[in-house]
Amino acid sequence: QPQQPHPVIVQVSDANAPPPQWLTGGSKYQRSAGVHVFPDAAAVAVAQPQPIAGAAVAEQPTAAAGGAPSSSGPRAGWGIVYEVRSADTVRIVGNPTSPNAPAPEKVVTLSGIVAPRIALGRSGGSDEPFAFAAREFLRRLALGKPVQFSIHNTSTTGRNPREYGDVLLDGTPLQNTLVQNGFATVRLPQNFSGDTDDLHESRQILLRLQEEAKTNKLGLWQENIPTTHSVRTLQHAPNQKQFFNRFRNKPLRAVVDQVRDGTTLKVEVLAPEGQPLNHTMLTVHLSGAAARRVPLPQSILDQQYQRDVEDRKRRLADRPELEIPMPEKKTAEQPKPFAIDAKRFTEKRLLQRDVTVVLEGMDKFENLFGRVMFEKGDISVLLVSNGLAKGVEWSAALTTEKRQKALKDAEQQAKMGRRGVWRNWQPVGAAANGASNVKDAEAEMAVAAAAAGGAGGREFQGKVTQVVNGDTVMVQDASGTEIRVQLASIKAPRMASKFQKESDAYAIEAKEMLRKSVIGRKSTISIDYVRPGNPEYNEDDRAFATITVGKSNVALDMVKNGMASVIRHPPGEARSIAYQQLVDAEQEAMKAKKGIHSKVKPARREIVDLSQRFNKDDPEGKTAASQLSKKAKQFFEFFRKEKALEGVVEYVFSGSRLKVFVPAHNCMLIVNLAGIKCPSAKPGGDVDPTIDEFGTAALKYAKSFCLQRDITLQIEALDRHDNFIGTVLLHRQNLAVHLLQNGLAETVSFSLKNTPWRDTLTAAETQAKNARLNRWKNYDPEAEAAAAAAAAAAAAEEKEFDGSATLGLTVCDISDAANFYVHTEHDQQALETITKQLAELNLDNETATNETAAWLQKGALAAGKFYGEWFRCQLQHRTAESGWSVFFLDYGNRDVLNVEDLRPIPESLQRPQPAAKACTLAGLRAPPKYHESFGPAGQALSVRAMDQKGLMARVFFQDREKKLHVELLDGDVSLNVDLVQEGFVRKMRKAPRSVEARKEYWEAVGHAQKAAHDAHRGMWAMGDPGSDEEGEMSPGGGRRR
Repeated sequence: QPQQPHPVIVQVSDANAPPPQWLTGGSKYQRSAGVHVFPDAAAVAVAQPQPIAGAAVAEQPTAAAGGAPSSSGPRAGWGIVYEVRSADTVRIVGNPTSPNAPAPEKVVTLSGIVAPRIALGRSGGSDEPFAFAAREFLRRLALGKPVQFSIHNTSTTGRNPREYGDVLLDGTPLQNTLVQNGFATVRLPQNFSGDTDDLHESRQILLRLQEEAKTNKLGLWQENIPTTHSVRTLQHAPNQKQFFNRFRNKPLRAVVDQVRDGTTLKVEVLAPEGQPLNHTMLTVHLSGAAARRVPLPQSILDQQYQRDVEDRKRRLADRPELEIPMPEKKTAEQPKPFAIDAKRFTEKRLLQRDVTVVLEGMDKFENLFGRVMFEKGDISVLLVSNGLAKGVEWSAALTTEKRQKALKDAEQQAKMGRRGVWRNWQPVGAAANGASNVKDAEAEMAVAAAAAGGAGGREFQGKVTQVVNGDTVMVQDASGTEIRVQLASIKAPRMASKFQKESDAYAIEAKEMLRKSVIGRKSTISIDYVRPGNPEYNEDDRAFATITVGKSNVALDMVKNGMASVIRHPPGEARSIAYQQLVDAEQEAMKAKKGIHSKVKPARREIVDLSQRFNKDDPEGKTAASQLSKKAKQFFEFFRKEKALEGVVEYVFSGSRLKVFVPAHNCMLIVNLAGIKCPSAKPGGDVDPTIDEFGTAALKYAKSFCLQRDITLQIEALDRHDNFIGTVLLHRQNLAVHLLQNGLAETVSFSLKNTPWRDTLTAAETQAKNARLNRWKNYDPEAEAAAAAAAAAAAAEEKEFDGSATLGLTVCDISDAANFYVHTEHDQQALETITKQLAELNLDNETATNETAAWLQKGALAAGKFYGEWFRCQLQHRTAESGWSVFFLDYGNRDVLNVEDLRPIPESLQRPQPAAKACTLAGLRAPPKYHESFGPAGQALSVRAMDQKGLMARVFFQDREKKLHVELLDGDVSLNVDLVQEGFVRKMRKAPRSVEARKEYWEAVGHAQKAAHDAHRGMWAMGDPGSDEEGEMSPGGGRRR
């Protein structure tokens, strides 16, 4: 500190002009060009200053006695006291010289006095007695008021240089006021002799004021004051949870210590008046508002870098063998627009001001959220109304309805006025219609939610159609569009999946609770936030919402019952509007040790899964299938004794095929609806390739009707594939009846005759036919009668396939040495009719098909041009050359056709069954495709059978795919035995029972194969041609139709 008076330098416009009006007193002053020099700053009395128009700029003088000139900023000027850091240090800020320029500021330490030291920051030690009281005195006296300052000298010792000088408020130096009130002592020269006459007049004044304070026992000179009332205890890291629970929604007196950004404050919570000075330092995020973050300045990043470098040096000194990389030197981010403006706005109104803090919420990271009130109102509302912060619904929900409305109104005002962050705002509707300059994240979120859900906004009414897991559902809106929605801010235990072998504890219970709460019920879906999907994995954006059923928040109920945990969101991240309620509910569930918070895990349920299907060609699969079949028969006996079972539909394969879980028996079943069949949603096989356009519609209807619903199940039969046949009732409504009434299914005689619902089902189908609904839109009673007659004739022809009858046929296509297609006499007649109808269409004169035609779909029936003639075919799959692989229904051959060689065909040509019948040599296999005898073997069958007149076949049986298992006869010669004897085909290791039962035939085949093997003919030329395990039996082989 300087011990002698120092000059005050004030710049003026005219060297001959008298001193400024606000400088008065008896001190003499020197004149120089444009500068008034006053030798004694303390002797200058300062009147009320003129209105501040900008930062004062003074000319730098030469070095003064006792110190160096200030290295930056003016040596004297005026401004506003922005911050009181201690009882002897203030921060003064002037007005910016331009709108975008930072405000000039000066930190001044008062000269000539010693104030009690106050602890600053976590590592600032402890306060000296009355340090806090002294700081508070000066804060209340000068904060926010206009002052004049003058700098005497600069001290460069210590970490930060200090500038010492005088600050005058209303003409009086702050030093004088502090000393007079006992909150500072006079600093005397080191060589002070004790004679006050040797001191400068300003020091003599300070000493007189100090004696007055001692006499009046003011401030530091008070007696018998307990330490608890004179020394502040400041707690920087309290137990946030305990503090919040203790003072939640209670007003707290506080002083804002720091403004980190516009809506994040560091506050010192003061002790009640008259109580010990036990204070707490807290960081509070404003509820209901969020300003843009202010990144750390480069100076702080450099300090962090230096600390990391020093830390690395110390660690390497202790352990040189360590390989510690150099820390990364970071570059300061550029703040987003209006981030600095929001911080300045809040600083100007709150920094070191008395405020009232009301803590309203705390998140999982123990971040505190609350409202901060000052003399002019709610700072959150002011920030939002000026467009410097956006409203945040989840934290606004923590507060009163009146304040929520105030925040919404404030944001609407800012939007309409295009203020701050809303400067480019447009209504959501305009953005949805293609506005390109919408920058508002909230509007974009709303538009994204509307686009994803077809809901037209952030909130819509819908119905939950499926529960995926304990926190994810499928929701159908009013337009019928389904979207995937996750419950905002919660996470339920995960179910087993391809990414996770076993389900988490309580995963099944959580999913079941959510299912019972929402499935099929009308709900209100409020989109809280949308997370963008990963474009690399072609992920859609994910919507997170609060779902309300009636007045119940579904996520809140899940958390209350310990079926989900609350997500820990980083500060500033979007979250559920009911986030605080979720956090509170989780705390209660943890205390009660419910669900996932319990040490007791639920017992694992071993479900008997009768819905599994196995590969019977594999030995292990065949064994598992046999065991499952036995279990299915056992369960069927139980089910048949019960009139009705309660179950839950877990999956819908098609309109008439469901997977059902029966809790009472802890088993999973596949159920086919009795009396009906629905069109498949995918193509059938080669022989039965018909695909119905209403298959998808039937599937969708069945899912909407019963997926994941509690249903009543009436089991009536068990088929040969271990599928249960029965009736599914939801609220006494029969799913099969509904499908028939809507024209999405048809009755089937073999199960219709056994169900007690047969009359109702028949009436429902007749109703749909008469109304020409869906699949019956082209219903023709006469055509149906003709088709029924043709089917009866075909049935009459096929019913004698018992192994004793022979059938005249013509081979029309050969797939390999054991599989081929034939025409019977009846087929030849049907083929002539089909050929005639195709010719009448005159397809060559029709417009060529475009490759984008809508009817070109996998499984569709069409006319295909093959060697200049048109034949019926089924589209199998699209080829790389923009063509289609097709199967010719009436001849059994395949080919690839260009789109130009395809034409759509009318319903009348789609209805007739394929004229070509699939056949296989009974109990025999062709060589594998990779074997060198594969081609010659097929050629051998072609020579013996292709287009041969008078060829006969003894039919052993017809399997479920309608493939005939036959013995070909050319007169008295068995072509089957002949081909085996020549080594072109071989016996199956395990043939169908119906074939092995023909002992004479099977023995002849065995002798023929031994002869071929011994003579090394055909496939036996080089030994065993391959494994017998693959493809021995056709699907369903060995089971008589």
